[in-house]
Amino acid sequence: MSQLNLEIDSSFTALLLSFSMSQQKGRIISPRLLALAVVALALAAILVIDNLKNVLDPVTRDLNRFAKYEIVYSCVGKHVSSVYDVCTIHGDGSGKSEILAGETAGSVLDSPSINELGQMIFSCSEMEMVKKHARVKGAICSRSNIQDKSLITLETGSVHYSNTDINRSGWVVFQCDSEQICLTSITASGASANPALQLSHGFEPAINDRGWIAFQCNDPSTVKGISTYNICALQVESKSIQHLTHAPDDALYSDPDINELGLILFACQEPGEAPNICSIRLDDPEQRHLTSVQSPSHNAKPRVNADGQIVFECWLDEQTSNICGINRDGSQLHQLTSDGSNDFAPSINEDGVVAYVCGQNLCVINFDGSGLQQLTTLKQDGVVSDPEIQ
Repeated sequence: MSQLNLEIDSSFTALLLSFSMSQQKGRIISPRLLALAVVALALAAILVIDNLKNVLDPVTRDLNRFAKYEIVYSCVGKHVSSVYDVCTIHGDGSGKSEILAGETAGSVLDSPSINELGQMIFSCSEMEMVKKHARVKGAICSRSNIQDKSLITLETGSVHYSNTDINRSGWVVFQCDSEQICLTSITASGASANPALQLSHGFEPAINDRGWIAFQCNDPSTVKGISTYNICALQVESKSIQHLTHAPDDALYSDPDINELGLILFACQEPGEAPNICSIRLDDPEQRHLTSVQSPSHNAKPRVNADGQIVFECWLDEQTSNICGINRDGSQLHQLTSDGSNDFAPSINEDGVVAYVCGQNLCVINFDGSGLQQLTTLKQDGVVSDPEIQ
């Protein structure tokens, strides 16, 4: 199209010069020259209309905008012995690649996370058979950016690590066993900057760029057989733990996420009630219910960006999940998806673009529900999970 543009521009310029010279010399424009001028003008009009379509067509506009975003997610590995790999893809569906690409047998790569600089962190376990029994050799691995092909192992252990998260400064939090949260950090090249440190008893850690970690903390009740799950926070420098919520006995507060302003979102399920979305701030102890649904409906897995745009799984019944959005003050609750394909695991970036699992595929959509694009297909790309977009 660009070559055609150039040819038409050249022809049109030549015609204008011919017209100008003919008028200066008082010549009559020949029918042939006039016909060529009409053809050139018609082609120029077609190109103008085509360019306007590219500018005004929302699908084309969104695809061009999505192309600058990077998404990491768990994918099915190509190697016959692989269970999961970690894949990367651009927001417009281009540039898909696998980290292992089927080169290592028995590898389980999952729980990926990416920061604004493109640094990646993920769990990279190995399954090995010892006396006919499968044994897990757990590890946390990193890459300095999407294009980097080197794989750096940061931490190893005898369990499968999970729930990784990385902030802009390279601080990394992860679940280092079934009940412990660990902290490490990486350099600009992706290498380990500090040995892993056990921080606290807890689950599902999330870290913001100011070094605050929000996580689920278990408070054993004084009543036998009753456990209550709350939301706690910890600063990486001071290592001081704050108990932010005070749930009633047998309540389940889970899936925390924290943005740069210290706003923490989590799923809050009171005894005998359906899970809803709640929020609390580091500097304000007041807990807010942002949604209010009744069983069998429920809401789960909220994610929030710096602007306070919140996305989460919204189950309208026991079979079908969609992606919903809401503002940080609880206003403008809206449903982003409604295709009946079971949409879940949303992630939202600072521009309000949401990546999520649609059925068993990967999709992106704007926070207002526009611009839906399916980036992978089950037949060609296999099952996807745990997407994160930057």
